[in-house]
Amino acid sequence: MQIQVKWIKPGQGCTKLNMDGAVFGDPRKAGGGGLLRNSEGDWIAGFTRKLGSMYSIMAELWALKEGLSLARQLNLTNLNIEVDTIVLVHLLTNPGTINLMLELLLNDCRNLIKLFPNCSVTHIYREANRCTDKLAKMGATKDTDLLICMNHRLWWMIC
Repeated sequence: MQIQVKWIKPGQGCTKLNMDGAVFGDPRKAGGGGLLRNSEGDWIAGFTRKLGSMYSIMAELWALKEGLSLARQLNLTNLNIEVDTIVLVHLLTNPGTINLMLELLLNDCRNLIKLFPNCSVTHIYREANRCTDKLAKMGATKDTDLLICMNHRLWWMIC
């Protein structure tokens, strides 16, 4: 059985946050990236961030925190979050799940999510999350700590 994998626009009046973390090399180089798109699929803002050395789940959480912070700065309310890591979806949607190594960062993300009146967290296949994968890898390989882009033309260059 084949599954068609593609990015789907959020519902009317909603914004979609796609984000990703990337870790590679020895020593580990981590980066995060993400983008916010409206119900027409248009770019609102995107970011890429150098994260240093860490495990991939931590890079995913840092990217999520950055994306949520950006969404708050832009006063967005109805937010659909898509991540390509099922473990992260589980950690975020099951508040009873405790992970001591991730607890502080995980709680920061959970608390930021609570600030959005209508917010959902769902899994997306990596193949449908390619733009954020490129942004995350860009963060891991660049010297810039944080780059936020409000210009949709960068999106065309990346995706």
